[in-house]
Amino acid sequence: MNFELRLLPRARICSEKCDALIVLIPQDLSAGDDPLSELAALAIKSGDLEAKPGKLLGAYRTPGIAATRVLLVGAGDGSPKNTRTAVQAALGGLKTSNVQRVVLCLSALNNLQSDAVRAAVVACSEAVYAYITTKSKASRAKLQHVVVGVNDLGSAKAGFEKGTALVKGIEFAKEWGNRPANHATPTLLAGAAKELAKLRNIKVEVLGPKEVAKLGMGSFMAVAQGSAEPLRFIVLRYDGAAKAVAPVVLVGKGISFDTGGISMKPAAEMDEMKFDMCGAASVLGTFRALAELQPALNVVGLIPACENMPSDRAVKPGDVVTSMSGQTIEILNTDAEGRLVLCDALTYAERFKPKAVVDIATLTGACVVALGGVRSGLFLLTTSWPSRWPRPVSRRWICAGGCRWMRITRKALKPILLMWPMWRAGQPVRSLPPSSCNALRPVSRGRTWTLLARPGKGGHQRRDRPTGALAAGLFAGPGSRSACRTPQSPLQDHGC
Repeated sequence: MNFELRLLPRARICSEKCDALIVLIPQDLSAGDDPLSELAALAIKSGDLEAKPGKLLGAYRTPGIAATRVLLVGAGDGSPKNTRTAVQAALGGLKTSNVQRVVLCLSALNNLQSDAVRAAVVACSEAVYAYITTKSKASRAKLQHVVVGVNDLGSAKAGFEKGTALVKGIEFAKEWGNRPANHATPTLLAGAAKELAKLRNIKVEVLGPKEVAKLGMGSFMAVAQGSAEPLRFIVLRYDGAAKAVAPVVLVGKGISFDTGGISMKPAAEMDEMKFDMCGAASVLGTFRALAELQPALNVVGLIPACENMPSDRAVKPGDVVTSMSGQTIEILNTDAEGRLVLCDALTYAERFKPKAVVDIATLTGACVVALGGVRSGLFLLTTSWPSRWPRPVSRRWICAGGCRWMRITRKALKPILLMWPMWRAGQPVRSLPPSSCNALRPVSRGRTWTLLARPGKGGHQRRDRPTGALAAGLFAGPGSRSACRTPQSPLQDHGC
């Protein structure tokens, strides 16, 4: 989808030819003498339109307005959250139409926030997304061009640029997250990373079995040894700042298919275990967004990619392996492969002397039991919030109950990770011994370490959750409080 930012006040937008004109109507709509303002005022006065976010009123071939269709949609106070709701509702109403070019009018919003512009751009992309790569009769979305109309280009430009960068990253993450396992093998994931290396300031190094063995990544190799697909350890670097600046390291779990190994998972819906590499997809998507916006910072991405399969070569319950840090690990459950691959990646991360390390992983089904299939859990080994990551994270991205975000300290981390529930109701909950969590502890206690535990299932529309929030957090400068206030991930049901 192509986006364009243009100066289009309400009086001028009435003469803009397009298939559909979407106008966001705030609760404090100011009066105007143009046809669009008169239409909105009349609709509100008659009670046919409310300014409540998502409320719609459509018109066709309206006199004085050049657009074929006009959609008036309530936007509440015009906040990023309400803007997102309004845009998704409006584009949802156009799904079955033949609309190819849309003008999204934000000119009626008073004191338009930069974040609201970004939220509108991302919402447009999410509303029309459809996975088509492996479908024999695939039809792309008809909507291909969106013009965002504002009153002031200067105040909207930053949000627009961030929004378009996030769209590219989120769509990249969705593409690889939604692919079936035979179309997203470790080798293919490495190929996707190499494609990113063609972009500005991004470098990629891919390590194979021989290089990984030389590094002594025994726990990573133990998970991969049961599969015919060779492992890949992918190292991405974005160099946007001086070499002396310590990087942020993103570690994405890349299990391209997880059977559980010898400790086999239940057969029901095992096909969804192709989503066990969505941590890796999130890292790839974040780097795609970084390449687009070019922020002044250094970022390293680490992706341990392999399959967890049962075979005569597979690791067995009770086996003892030695990780890259020299720690021996007794594997009592081969379905705990996430900690095994991530602990070696965390050890490898130490060579970069990072200022912060963020794990993104579909690590445990206990997260789904605790928070449901939409929210993600965030675990910190510190009682302070990292300064670079804005605290008001989207309510839908990470939340427990009604709180805006949940902080779990080191003391509380262990009992939560001990739960290893089966996917279906009625199945017994199995526990892992406390020692199983030790491998995930950062090698250096002086580093900031964060674990984002993502829901491990949920359908084709939900595969990009951390990408927008990770990228927005990286885009924010130290101390910024604005970057992550807008949800950046698709939360629609199936069929989006």
